[in-house]
Formats: sequence, C-alpha cells, structure tokens
Amino acid sequence: MNIDKHFGDAYDIVKRSLLGRLAGLGLWCAHPMFTHDATDDAANRFAQLLGVQIISRERLHVGTNREAYLGVCKQPSHVFLDPDTGLKVGRGNRPEYLFTDELVRLAEARPEFLTLVFDQSLQRGTEENQVQSKLEHLATRGVSGPGYVSQVAFILVGRDGSLVKRAHEAITGQSDLPLSRFVSATPSNTAPDCVKTP
Repeated sequence: MNIDKHFGDAYDIVKRSLLGRLAGLGLWCAHPMFTHDATDDAANRFAQLLGVQIISRERLHVGTNREAYLGVCKQPSHVFLDPDTGLKVGRGNRPEYLFTDELVRLAEARPEFLTLVFDQSLQRGTEENQVQSKLEHLATRGVSGPGYVSQVAFILVGRDGSLVKRAHEAITGQSDLPLSRFVSATPSNTAPDCVKTP
C-alpha cells in the first residue's frame, strides 16, 4: 500500500465503515502491508481514519521474511490486512499480495478471531467466480467466511463458523449492501449451509 498516494480515497472510507460495523465483535487492529515507506505521521493518520490501531509500519518488499512480517498478526484480536493488490491463491513473495497459505496460517494461529482482507486483484467480468474460487480453496483448509464482490471487494474469514456468521450478520444487518454480492464457502468437513447468499 502506498499511503501517500491513496490516503483518504473511497476504498479507505469503505474500510473504515466495515471496521466500524464489525467493532461490536471485539478489538480490531490493522496491518496495512505498506509497499512504500510510510512516515509515522502518515501511518498515524491512516490509523485514525480506520479507527483501529496499526500493528506494523514496516515496508513489505521482495526480500522480506514474510512469516516474521505477518507474525505480528498472531495476537488476541481480529485483524484487518490491506495488501496492495489483494489475495492470491497459493504461496509466493510478491509484495503486492497476501497469499492464501499465509491467511490460513493466521486463521489457524487465532482460531477464535476473524481476519478481514481487502482484495483488489479481481479481473473484470469474472469477479464472483474468482472470489468463490478463493473461498472454496480456503474452505478446504478449514477457513470459512463470506466475500463481497464489487469494485471494493473484501473477504472475511475465520475458523469459528459461529463467529463468522455473526460477523456476516453485523455487516449485512447494518447496511443496505445487496445480498446478491456476497458469496461464501464452508469448510469441507461441514455441511455447505451457505454456498451462496440469496
């Protein structure tokens, strides 16, 4: 994320709104996954805009030890991750992405907490299929949750199905977001009770 270039844009407003709606579920913090150097002032302004604490101001680059970089997320709180581009299936070291293998490890390390990821990596025309594919991949690893398909797309996941359901209800119950834009998958060892929200 290049905070100086994008600070305060429409995406940031949606991020703040989502985190506000989810605040009733417990403490949230943010890992912005900066891909450019951010001053303390810029990071503080971003934290204030989001309304949550930032847990890392470090820059992510190709040579970063990603396990250590994301290790700060393994704390007793819900975490918002803001990769520069979005979520990518598999593993890798490209700084503009969070990879699904990393997301699974974070969810496994914090089974009683949620992880929210912004995903701007969707190609036009197949957005729903791409989000569904990512969620199904995560579900095979025991991580479930809804995704929201739009120009401002996100995925919200966790290991605790009842918590994920409460989070989904917190978002949909306090907004006029069209339910048709939500897609979900459930872990393969459970009944598929919400493959697609009507």
